[in-house]
Amino acid sequence: MPDARRACDTEPFPGASVRLCGWRGTRARHVTAPAPVRTLARVKKLAWILPLGALAALLFAVLVARWSDPLPRVKPVAAAAGASLPPIDFPVRGKRLQSRVEDAQGRPIARATVWLLSGAELAFVESGADGTFTFDHVQKGDRQLFVVAENFAPARATITGSEALEKIVLGNPLPPPPSLTAMKRSTLRGVVRAEGFDANGCQVCLAPRAPIETLGAPIPVRVECGPDGAFVFEELIEGAYTVQVFPRWAVNGSWPDLLRPLAGADLRTLDHAEGAHVDGLELAPVCARVSGTLRDTLGGALEGAFVLVAPAADPARVWPPATSDARGAFVVRDLPPGKYVVGVRAGGDAAQLEIELGPSEVRELNVRPLDVAKTR
Repeated sequence: MPDARRACDTEPFPGASVRLCGWRGTRARHVTAPAPVRTLARVKKLAWILPLGALAALLFAVLVARWSDPLPRVKPVAAAAGASLPPIDFPVRGKRLQSRVEDAQGRPIARATVWLLSGAELAFVESGADGTFTFDHVQKGDRQLFVVAENFAPARATITGSEALEKIVLGNPLPPPPSLTAMKRSTLRGVVRAEGFDANGCQVCLAPRAPIETLGAPIPVRVECGPDGAFVFEELIEGAYTVQVFPRWAVNGSWPDLLRPLAGADLRTLDHAEGAHVDGLELAPVCARVSGTLRDTLGGALEGAFVLVAPAADPARVWPPATSDARGAFVVRDLPPGKYVVGVRAGGDAAQLEIELGPSEVRELNVRPLDVAKTR
């Protein structure tokens, strides 16, 4: 065999391999390589391309068929035999209405709003600087005019047929509207002070004695006391008030009032005016306080026992509970004069006392020993 080089290549096609052959001298070499398989991918593409193509062709056919149909003929509307429609009569608007708006002295009133009701039609204009106004294209027949002007009572006029209206007189101007009386204001200073009473944080409440709907009457105000019991009402409306003092734990509340007993006493009053309290307003609480020492049946001090105080006539209004300390001692303050029920509870035992306190009284309570091991 000649020493020439010969190569033969087999053209690849889908699904077949490639065979290469060549001679170099007497030696032959064969190479076989796999070709990519694309048949399955093409089948998958055809699976959704064909339905879409069919759907598009169907839609195109429907559109062509619709556009090719002739348009339906419009049938003329014909009246029934013997039927007749009455003609539509539009009102004649050939009239012109012109007049003038004046006050009782004959002076023109500018910028008055004039309303014209003619038949079922409504129109409006404003009077000019000379008080004149004009309506064009007005219907025949009766007409009504309504005039509204600032500081004047509304006016009304009726025009019959072809009657002319020379002027519309609104009369004298209205008096100015009533105004509220200017409320005088001044500063009120004072102090809450009593022997053995800590006024720090207490609240002073001033409420008007006049009904709340009274025009020009004061309004309720509140202010808290400083460490020394001093308080200030800045720019307080002058007038008649009632005065109440509430403890720090009842701020913004309505009870207890530390200036009077629980029952049978009227609220303290105050007439505030400039210069009426040059030296300041002094408020003296009349509240009492109770204290005591709690012990168990063995004579030991009871720590952490609860002490509840409430008015005998209204047990639902309970003062903040007090607890006994390590020595068994407790104190309840801010008690206006009156009758109270004092309840003490420790463990499974409880005791109750009924007391009556006087103004600014300090009382030591004698509570029986409590059996904390007792079962309820």
